[in-house]
Amino acid sequence: MDGIEGPAITYVHPTFSPDGKLVLGGGANYAAKGFTTRNGLINIWEAATGNLVAALSTGAGEGTLQAAFSHDDKWLAVSGLGTPAGRAEVWDVEKGTLEASLGNSLVGGLVAFSPKGSLLAIAGNPGSGNDVIQLWDFSTGKLLSTLVSAANYGIGTLAFSKDGTSLAVGGAYLASGANQVSEGVLELWNVGSRKRTAQLSTKESLVLGVTFSPDGRSLMAAGQTQASSKAATVGSIEVWSLSSKKLETSLPLFAGTESVISVRFSEGKHLLYAITSGGPGSIQVLDTVNNRLLGYLTAPGYGYLGLSEDGSTAASGFFNLGLTVSKVPPLASGRIKSIDFNQTTIPEYSYITATVILAAPAPAGGLTLGIESSSSALEPIALPSVLTIPACKTSATFQIQSYSVDASTQVKVTVLSGLYSVSGSFTVVPPELDTFTVSPSTVIGGSSVTGIVSVSNLPGLYGAFVTISSDNSAVDANFFNVAGSSSTTCSITTHAVTTPQTATLTATLGNTKKTVTLTVNPPGPATRSPKSQVRRE
Repeated sequence: MDGIEGPAITYVHPTFSPDGKLVLGGGANYAAKGFTTRNGLINIWEAATGNLVAALSTGAGEGTLQAAFSHDDKWLAVSGLGTPAGRAEVWDVEKGTLEASLGNSLVGGLVAFSPKGSLLAIAGNPGSGNDVIQLWDFSTGKLLSTLVSAANYGIGTLAFSKDGTSLAVGGAYLASGANQVSEGVLELWNVGSRKRTAQLSTKESLVLGVTFSPDGRSLMAAGQTQASSKAATVGSIEVWSLSSKKLETSLPLFAGTESVISVRFSEGKHLLYAITSGGPGSIQVLDTVNNRLLGYLTAPGYGYLGLSEDGSTAASGFFNLGLTVSKVPPLASGRIKSIDFNQTTIPEYSYITATVILAAPAPAGGLTLGIESSSSALEPIALPSVLTIPACKTSATFQIQSYSVDASTQVKVTVLSGLYSVSGSFTVVPPELDTFTVSPSTVIGGSSVTGIVSVSNLPGLYGAFVTISSDNSAVDANFFNVAGSSSTTCSITTHAVTTPQTATLTATLGNTKKTVTLTVNPPGPATRSPKSQVRRE
């Protein structure tokens, strides 16, 4: 939707609600000619239609600078320039009403909602440097704590972890002296204790964006490096381990990238979208599983840029030109046509072959795909994490091994390439006991009988272990392995008895059981051979 009317001056980066349905822009409107008086303003539109949902006149009399939606789309936090100091507010998005006015002293602070509860973080300038983060309970309007960051040259980004226990802070520190290059600041704070738990030694000279990986194991820090005050800046994205607090790797970017302004993971996926300046396009897409640069996207419009959670829609705005909201064109390569399996059902400890087919031949150097699986059972299969399709080829295969399952379990396998993913399913089934018989069914105690079992869904690698129990001590229990063939036999031992005995034998395999009855008799009277008769003359 092009040409959404915005404020006279746009300060706020266009921001989408987490569900992508709403987009906002903000800044200041001049109340009279002559550009002497301004009013803080936030406009909220439907992203798909451009219909204005709400026009909020904020208390930031000198202009709204920052805005953020809560994770449930219910609340909107704004901050800006007030009189005489900074101003932060929380609004009810649906009602368009002011929920809380936080009279803080931070000028134009960044705002970020915790995903848990009513906690709001605000970072800004307390008058002696942009190095303070305030934690507020916006439901009560109470200031809970003030955190002092090392970023005396400005805090550029804030982000809560998914569970709300950690707060990542990025910015810059500048030592005293002329012609100094700033040093990047990257910190982790414990939200509960209000203490800094880590100050990471980033190589970036300015950290502008931070985000936690979907699995909660890594922290992405984006920004720029600069060798000297006269050198050009170079965009950078660092990947930090949250367990070791060490730098794991730096992600590749296109040549000419001057800075990475912000980073965002596609919801529930491993794709990272980086809004950049310099280099091709305005959005670079990276595969964080394989540390690969997948391509770039060009968002329509110019100026401040915002991106929806799923990366499908972008909004841009600048000065008094309003917002341009448009679908982001997809990456041109890597579209997956299908994933097929050579079987629909497999037993435990067996192999199934998957074939991945591309819509077009793989590019030069080949195409590496990510592979994921999901099911209701714990680790029902083993499969590779990546698959490489050679250059100029359209397909490749890989094998999946099944493990033990308690019941029939459907497994979903997803193959990912850039913005594209395709899924397919098959079922892992446990072995089942079909029949159990004994021969003969009546025996003299002390003799053996033959047990005969047949099994369906026989596991391919180890076979199936069947146990035979008896409710009578005249017959021994037994166990044996059914492997190679679905039907097999075993010997069952009986003991001598003085009176006829009946035993119920139960064969068990997993959740299936079969029973038979065996009669054990004592030996009968001794039989005597007839005497030879002698004929007398």
